Amino acid sequence: AQQIASQAGRVYDKLRGVVEKMEKLGRQLDTAKNSYDEAWSSLKSGRGNLVAQSEKFRELGVRVKKELPRHLVEEADPAHHLGDGDDQPDNGQTGPDKAIEKSE
Repeated sequence: AQQIASQAGRVYDKLRGVVEKMEKLGRQLDTAKNSYDEAWSSLKSGRGNLVAQSEKFRELGVRVKKELPRHLVEEADPAHHLGDGDDQPDNGQTGPDKAIEKSE
């Protein structure tokens, strides 16, 4: 009985250690996700965001090897999808939480 109790205590302590590591990892993943979301936001949100500015250059005739994904351009500048006749959602993904909100 003493041997079982001793082994059970070691297993319990090991489990506690793994739980603590998982909690730490979860906090680190949350921090990384927040940083990722902030980086995407700085690219595609607000007046004069980088995606909208770059798309305007392309529209002015700047040569590019490959255009930015349409859904990203529309998300960065909602005026790009007004009146385009496409009421279907774009299923292309740019991030894990891709959701276009048409607010204008």
